[in-house]
Amino acid sequence: MAPPTLAAPSQRTPLPLEPLTPSAFTRFGTAIQKPDSNNTGSSITANQGTASKHARISPVSSFYPPTSPAATTNLNLFVCAPRRSLTPEGIFHVKILERHPYTTQTFIPLSLSSSPDAATYYVVIVAPTGKDGMPVLEELRAFRARGDQAVTYSAGTWHAPMVVVGERPVEFCVLVAENGTALDCEEVFIGGGGVPVKVVGEGNWGLWEKTRGAKL
Repeated sequence: MAPPTLAAPSQRTPLPLEPLTPSAFTRFGTAIQKPDSNNTGSSITANQGTASKHARISPVSSFYPPTSPAATTNLNLFVCAPRRSLTPEGIFHVKILERHPYTTQTFIPLSLSSSPDAATYYVVIVAPTGKDGMPVLEELRAFRARGDQAVTYSAGTWHAPMVVVGERPVEFCVLVAENGTALDCEEVFIGGGGVPVKVVGEGNWGLWEKTRGAKL
C-alpha cells in the first residue's frame, strides 16, 4: 500500500533553522552532547582515572508487539550525501516524513566538525504527532546540529530522512531495533511541493551563539 499524502500547510514561509539543544528537542527525543562544566554531577570516573563516564545519556527502546517477528537492536552505518535539490536561496523542500513506531533511533555522526560555522553539517527535521496519528505539519521544526552532537528520535517521532548540507557526505552510526517487516517504518508524503525549510544562509545564529555557552 502506498503511503498517504498530506496537504502542505497553506503558510509557505520557509521554516528557519534552530540550534539543536537538549531543551529544544525534548519533545521529539534526545539531543546528545557532552555536558557542560556546570553539569557533571552524573559522571563517574573510569579507565583508571583517565575517563569520565556519563551513563544512560539516551534511551534505547524497543516496543514491538509480542505477536510480531522478534526484533533485534542493530548498529547500522549510513553514508548520507549532501542534498543537491536546494533552491538558489538555500531552501530544502520536505516532501516525505517517516517514523519508527516501535523503536527509538539514534544517529551518531562520525568525523564531522563541531564548529557552528562548519561548511558541512546536518539538519534534523521533526514534527509532533496529531490525534489521528499523522504528523502535524503546521508544527514542523528544523534543527541545525553540530558535529559533536548526536540525536535520538523517540519511538513514533515523525522526522525527515537525514538531511546533510555542505561539501561532503557524512557517515552516521545508527542504532535502531528492526524486525525486517513493515512495522519497522511508516511514511507519509507531503503534497503541493512540500514544506520549505531554509537550510543555508541566515538563521537563528544569534540564538545559536548564546546557547553554546549556556547551561542546557
